[in-house]
Amino acid sequence: MIFRNAVPDEAESLSKLTIDSKRYWDYPEEYLALWFEVLEMNSEYIGKNMVVVAEEGVDLLGYISIIEEPPEHVLEVGNCKVYGGFFLDNLFVDPSHIKQGIGESLPQLLLTGAGRGKLNVFMFYPNLTPGGFMRRWALFMLESRLTGWESRCLL
Repeated sequence: MIFRNAVPDEAESLSKLTIDSKRYWDYPEEYLALWFEVLEMNSEYIGKNMVVVAEEGVDLLGYISIIEEPPEHVLEVGNCKVYGGFFLDNLFVDPSHIKQGIGESLPQLLLTGAGRGKLNVFMFYPNLTPGGFMRRWALFMLESRLTGWESRCLL
């Protein structure tokens, strides 16, 4: 398995991987339809943000993306404001490779490898119960704010 920066031509493949991964976790098709525009990857996004893929041969195994907002940028999430920083935007693994360590390897790569010297902390908006994932990563809650999205908060 190798890790490399995504290229804009992979937008469609990454979008498919994202939807397939969401389906694996039994999200209803109605939710996927509602979220499609948010989950769809495009070449502009890949060119602008830190997007790293895991691959083996010609197979995309997963990807992670981090967005960076400057301190003066105000990001409004629901009814709260966040002032700049790094945000985990996407972390998806192809369903046939889930539970093989890829989902843990990608954030580790960014914190110790590709992002070294630039990235030492990032925030995320979990849409899951932050249990085992957070414990494995020794993540801790700096702050929790309701975001306006059902069952999501800023950590």
